[in-house]
Amino acid sequence: MEKKIFTEIPFVIDLEVLNEKMKLRNNKRMLETLEELIEQAEAVARPKAIYIEASIEELKEDYIIIGGTQFNSKNLAENVKGVDIVFPYIITSGVEVEALTKEIDDLLDQFLFDGIKTEILLCATDFISQDIKNKYGYEEITYEIPGSLEGWDMLEQKKLFALFGDVEGDIGVKLSDSNIMYPGKSVSGIYFSNIKW
Repeated sequence: MEKKIFTEIPFVIDLEVLNEKMKLRNNKRMLETLEELIEQAEAVARPKAIYIEASIEELKEDYIIIGGTQFNSKNLAENVKGVDIVFPYIITSGVEVEALTKEIDDLLDQFLFDGIKTEILLCATDFISQDIKNKYGYEEITYEIPGSLEGWDMLEQKKLFALFGDVEGDIGVKLSDSNIMYPGKSVSGIYFSNIKW
């Protein structure tokens, strides 16, 4: 399975969009602070991602096998019925912007900066999903995430990371013993077409 690694993902942080999403109600002081924090983030942020194309080697009622690895989830198995290939992925806002978080002491500033990092991650996930749709001719794709589905345990995330080899070396993301990703604004899961044949 060939890894597709992205280390230069474009992103846009729109002040007005964040004003709405974060319900700042056009508060002048918060918007001024947010604008300053956006400038800092834009100067250093390097969102990254990695995904692979994987054939479903076996599909049973309560598990699927991809890349020789068995993922145990009745819901996941049900959702990928009729699908030939899936796309395991890991996407992150990046260690560069995460490092700035340590320099921010004020609680309000931390809240605002967290919104900025979330927006960067959303831009990255949109970019990767669009890349898959363009390359494979899909109109729509959907995804599943370990820990978010009933019956797909968070522990399965270790198996997902193992499919990629050196994830930290490729895109800077680490997985702790308790299955917490660093940087915090990172996501992992499996994309697949939601059009069943």
